[in-house]
Amino acid sequence: MDREFSKAEIRADAATNLPAFPVKLKDVKRTISEILSMFGRAQIFSEYTVHDIRHVDDMLAQLEWIIPDTTKSIMSAADWLMIVLSIYFHDMGLIVTEREYSEREKSGFREFAQNILFEGSAGADYKSKIETLSSDKKERFLYQEFVRFNHAKRVKGWIEGKNIYHLGFSKSQIGEVDRLLSPLVPEFRRDLALVCESHNLDDIENTKKYPVSQPYGNSDDETANVQFCAGILRTVDLLQVTEKRAPTVLLRLIDPSDPISQHEWSKQNAVRRIRAKPEVDREGNATTTIQSQTIEIFANFKEENSFFGLTSYLKYVEDQIGSTYSILRSSQKLQPKNYYFPWRYIDSSNVGVEGFLTTPFGFEIDQEKILNLLTGHTLYNDSDVVVRELTQNAIDAVRLQCAIQNLDSAKFGKIHIKWDNSLNELTITDNGTGMTQEVIENHLLKVGSSRYQDPKFKENYPNFNPISRFGIGVLSSFMVADSVEIVTVSQEETEARKISLRSVHGKYLIKLLDKHVDLDASTLGQHGTSFKLRFRSTAKPINVLETVRKWIMFPRCNVCVEVDGASPEKIGFHSPKNALDEFLRIFKRRLYERSMVRVEEREFNGVTVAYAIEFSPHYRDWGFVAAPETMRRSGRPQIDYSPVATCVEGIAVEFDSPGFIGSTILAVANITGREAPRTNVARSLVEITAEKENAVRNIYKIFFDSIADEARRLKEKEGYSLTWSVEQIPYLLRPITILDKVNRIYKDVYQKTFSNVPMFLLERNHQRIACSLEDLHSAGEFWTVDSQLMRSVEDFVREARSEVTAGDLIVTSQGTTSAIPNGNLLANSHRADLVQQAFQREFEPVEIVGNIPDRRLDIRWRPSNGSWLTNEKISSQLYDYGLQDIISVIQENSRHRSPNQISSARSNVIIKNLDGYAAVRTDGKIYILPNTPLAKLIENPTSSNKLNQLFEQYIYMHSANYFVNISSIYDLDPSEAIERYFRSLSSPGIQRYLPPIDPLRQTFIDMQNTMNVFDPLSWSLRDHFDDDDIPF
Repeated sequence: MDREFSKAEIRADAATNLPAFPVKLKDVKRTISEILSMFGRAQIFSEYTVHDIRHVDDMLAQLEWIIPDTTKSIMSAADWLMIVLSIYFHDMGLIVTEREYSEREKSGFREFAQNILFEGSAGADYKSKIETLSSDKKERFLYQEFVRFNHAKRVKGWIEGKNIYHLGFSKSQIGEVDRLLSPLVPEFRRDLALVCESHNLDDIENTKKYPVSQPYGNSDDETANVQFCAGILRTVDLLQVTEKRAPTVLLRLIDPSDPISQHEWSKQNAVRRIRAKPEVDREGNATTTIQSQTIEIFANFKEENSFFGLTSYLKYVEDQIGSTYSILRSSQKLQPKNYYFPWRYIDSSNVGVEGFLTTPFGFEIDQEKILNLLTGHTLYNDSDVVVRELTQNAIDAVRLQCAIQNLDSAKFGKIHIKWDNSLNELTITDNGTGMTQEVIENHLLKVGSSRYQDPKFKENYPNFNPISRFGIGVLSSFMVADSVEIVTVSQEETEARKISLRSVHGKYLIKLLDKHVDLDASTLGQHGTSFKLRFRSTAKPINVLETVRKWIMFPRCNVCVEVDGASPEKIGFHSPKNALDEFLRIFKRRLYERSMVRVEEREFNGVTVAYAIEFSPHYRDWGFVAAPETMRRSGRPQIDYSPVATCVEGIAVEFDSPGFIGSTILAVANITGREAPRTNVARSLVEITAEKENAVRNIYKIFFDSIADEARRLKEKEGYSLTWSVEQIPYLLRPITILDKVNRIYKDVYQKTFSNVPMFLLERNHQRIACSLEDLHSAGEFWTVDSQLMRSVEDFVREARSEVTAGDLIVTSQGTTSAIPNGNLLANSHRADLVQQAFQREFEPVEIVGNIPDRRLDIRWRPSNGSWLTNEKISSQLYDYGLQDIISVIQENSRHRSPNQISSARSNVIIKNLDGYAAVRTDGKIYILPNTPLAKLIENPTSSNKLNQLFEQYIYMHSANYFVNISSIYDLDPSEAIERYFRSLSSPGIQRYLPPIDPLRQTFIDMQNTMNVFDPLSWSLRDHFDDDDIPF
């Protein structure tokens, strides 16, 4: 039976009287009606009501308000015919005959399922849900998805008359379409096919494919704006949600995470009205004189999954019509007519669900914070992160509730974490504050906004120090889950709330619950929150118990984990000491069976550090215990768990020994309070801030103070002399004085803190005291005395029961008060490498006095001011130029490897009683004396290039180091020795930087008779050398 034409069809029918379009529109529509009546046969799209001609009529009627009157007035007959025919044909590709389904293996159906539908992790999730369908239903459903995905390509091929059997064996459909459209000119038929396909593409900006003025005959009425026609078809098709019909966009595009929810949505008929939203004038009154740009949707659902499906779809629709608006507007300049397309926005505020609050809620972005949050950081799909974030949120809520009630959170705060492996379901329940409607809207659903960082919260709770800072707890859930359900009860509100979330990009629903009647709410009591999420099958497998153990170390509340119905296990420790004590209780027999080990805990400025120490029965001292990871390298038994970590507010952040890179000593730190440092978004490290620097400084102070206290204990409790006690410090410090284990960012902090360790022995006014580098700086200057006698005296002083000084003993032995210099005397400069390196790094000689008869060298030291050029400083500068490899090669090529460092005087150094000497050696270092030819050569490089100057100085000092090291023992020809040294540096990478050899050779020749090194210990070393020690 013929149906009445719409206004659009009447306008289109006028075009059939033109030479280019000799078709009978009523016959076309009648045939289309019959074809569309086949929709749903072969049990394909059978869950949808019939996609018949009424759907076409609805689209045609919608054109009356979609196309503005001003645009209608300038449209051609060809425009109307193109739009009407495209509406007729655009969904015909969804028609599947029983024969086509039976011939499905001849198509690309199987390849589509594997390579497109099930592609990637999202496809794996999709496949796992489809696997729940019966075999036949699954097969038909998959073919349905194949047809849905390709239906626009199918109808395009049919209109063009092509055999496109790879998209389905549809011979009968192709023949019928060809019969209907054969009278049309080929160009119009071509463009009609493109327009029908375009509603499932995103390419209408291509004006070569969709021209804005395409003639099909010799008149304006036979000319169409193909791009505008495509835009209109796409718009009215997207808005067809008032019937149970197959949407023309991909199922996974509408709701990419849950095909079941979309399947349910397709069976709902909840959309009541779609219309243009009335605009308002300046006085706020609704008016029809202003063209609307917004389309409003009215719908009411009975079931929340359907709501999520529609709102996700409407967000997609808004993106598409906004894009169409921008494209058509930019194309207006390409033709004289103004094809005005006004639509830009979708208003879904009138879409609701029975039983839920009438206002839907959505995530909002606090843009300023989110930009700062994400810059330089990465959130990743890690199940561990989700568990940690949600548990941290629960801990904060519990601590806050106990603070409000003035209760001990360790006693009254409770968090229960439940994991069900069979369902992949995580539930975290706490008895914290719960959330009010205001907290939900302003913080829970606003990514990047943390309640605890709100100025008002900080004003109300100035002493509360939260873990959470970023406002990403809920956001993190969607890394691994598709749906989240939260039930929350707050004492501040009369009703509880259930929050349903399905996507980080979509809308969210809140349902009010009776606190006392609803089971989910009543189990929470007067306050608390339950957070439930089901992990996707493709989410990273997780061991919830081990994850919580790893991260949650000092929760200050009761945390327990229940897995698969087993008895809950308690998580966390009361303190860092408690953590190490428990670790040692379990593993002491495996790791420290023969040792006496105990744990000490210290707190300073909000930093609490616990560390294990081990007693040495031989030396009677307590030293740091190596971390388990270090023990593995030394062959000790391997273990699966180590408490070594740095925590912020009880949550582990870095799993290195506190203050260091990697595991050095068995220690754990917890930083709390308002000055606690902040972590990055992923909480994989503590951010580099002033707070972090202060925390690291406090950690170092605790470690160094513990060593100083142990030295005092040795003196006071063990009866050791001051000298013996102080000289143990460098050895006790050894595990934490490996600079490679100190982050370069904090090396200055480390050095500054280290400078307060009392590891030096200073004598003045006939007294010996322990002092630090800082004390040496305060003293201004001091002397060192190096001789075999001084070293022997020091051995005596160390062993003496009464406190005596080396200076007094030397005066007594020499019979004169001039036996030692006047002023401060650093007595233990030679006792340990750490002592030598520490003071030589910050002080330099200002006066060097030789005493040849007594075989003694006295040096007066002051804080460094650049009077000496050192090979360490030059090497460091060459490293900055990236020449580390070349420096290493030079050192390897030197067959004689001396441990000596070398310095060359520039000026302002007083030298006494050292005539005939070019250098002195003391405490493992060579000092080239000022005003010698060698010092002048090093001070004044010949190259004008800065890099070459540095390399020249380095080579001269390096060669001199080895030459002067034995020049006083072996009678070597200087020229031959230097030439051999230069030949050893034959690598091409080194040759390009080598300085001229002649200046150095001539200097050594000139100094042949004075190239002597005064070493006060050389008389005792004479027998240690033989001919094999010649360096070249």
